[in-house]
Amino acid sequence: MIKTISDLHPLLVHFPIVLILLGLLFNLLSYRDYKWQQAEFLLDILTFVSLVFPVWFVHAHYHGNDGLVLEYYQKHSTLALLLFWVVALLVLVRILEYYYPKRVSIYVVAIIKILATVITILVGHYGAYLTHVLKF
Repeated sequence: MIKTISDLHPLLVHFPIVLILLGLLFNLLSYRDYKWQQAEFLLDILTFVSLVFPVWFVHAHYHGNDGLVLEYYQKHSTLALLLFWVVALLVLVRILEYYYPKRVSIYVVAIIKILATVITILVGHYGAYLTHVLKF
């Protein structure tokens, strides 16, 4: 049962997680076929938009002083913000790639997507630890 707006956070974060992983898969497929690049570009924009709400508006706030909960909450929040900005950078690079196709390397996009995937795994780890182990 949803009691507060922050209860929506776990429901909304799974959509961008899937989009980030699909974006990495599309990136791998786009090296062989241009159609995948177009779909990947739209997927990257959708990923950025889908991250806005759970990161900025429905993220739970913790004001307690329990050391372990506070530590994991801060790591989770910091990595979630980092993920948001990495995906924002990805969209910016993709827009530059669209207008200047010869200047932006496809490997830059791949590296940013791998970084976003690693950060997603870490954010999920800390979020799962907060909810399932620490019962936050």
